[in-house]
Amino acid sequence: MTGTSEINDSDILLKKLPGTSGLDRIRILADLSEVYKESDPGKSIEFGREGLELLTENEDLGLESRILRTVCWCAQWLGQFNASLEYGLSLLDIADKSGNNKYISAAFHGIGIAYWRLARLDKALEYFMKAMKIYEESGNKKGIASMLNNIGMICNDMGDKRKALNYYLESIKVNEQLGQSTSLANSLNNAAIIYRSLEEYEKALGFYQKALKIHQKLGTRWGISHILMNIGTVYKYLEDFEKSLEYFFRSLEIEEETGDKQGIIETLFNIALIFSVTDRHSEALEYAHKGLDYANDMGSLDIRRNCCIAMSTILEQKGDFREALENYKEFSQLNDEIFTEESSKKYNELQVSY
Repeated sequence: MTGTSEINDSDILLKKLPGTSGLDRIRILADLSEVYKESDPGKSIEFGREGLELLTENEDLGLESRILRTVCWCAQWLGQFNASLEYGLSLLDIADKSGNNKYISAAFHGIGIAYWRLARLDKALEYFMKAMKIYEESGNKKGIASMLNNIGMICNDMGDKRKALNYYLESIKVNEQLGQSTSLANSLNNAAIIYRSLEEYEKALGFYQKALKIHQKLGTRWGISHILMNIGTVYKYLEDFEKSLEYFFRSLEIEEETGDKQGIIETLFNIALIFSVTDRHSEALEYAHKGLDYANDMGSLDIRRNCCIAMSTILEQKGDFREALENYKEFSQLNDEIFTEESSKKYNELQVSY
């Protein structure tokens, strides 16, 4: 087995990799996949995939579960939501065979996030609550905090902002007992989003700054980029457009370096909307079309829907009302697909059950 200290040192692991084979090589690949999980998700998946290929000839359910859990997470950050769902379902299948609750709950968590990203909110909530049940039975506070945060995200998407805020604040409370972590930063960020939507901008900025400090301390670049983008959004609402663009471009630089496609799309459209409202329409459309190019490759109804409403706004401000209407029609159609009567009913049933 690779030692804990070596797991944190990519140079040692990379030097050991050449010349190894079989399970020894797979262990090093699994360790490398974990090492690069937050700093370079694409590289993490490359190591993970090689390990999974080798496992077809060297069966080890523990190693396969480790790798699948890691690549499931990385695929989400790279916007590969269908791939993430497949990894999560594969992890669940293996975890069920071994009866390992640690990996079963990780699979439920990963599958739930993938369904959330794919705008299958009822399915996402179903899997989050399955994970929550395991975490509560085992007294896993870290897992409970994550699920409180995730259930809050579903409530927010369903328009129940106050309930979402309650979940986020409860998640923050549990996370603060555990110490600074990416989970705490995520809950702070999500609570700030609610305060921003309620136009409580000072509160929002305060929560964002706390989250940013944690990500900077932990060195999570994807987290830093997301918080920078969200701070930029607050300044956009405050109509401090110069400051807003400063934060958006700082965010975009990191997102492009880390390959965070969803972040790139959101930031590109934020920049486009700023250019649009300041009458720089050609630049607005340039950035918006870049965002659409990324969105068309991702297969997420939710992302496509957000792009359509943003593009409609930009075209309306430009005075191109026909194209604005066409984009709004597409937005409305996608919105109906996401928020079906059936999914709303399922959401309410699961909330009552919980």
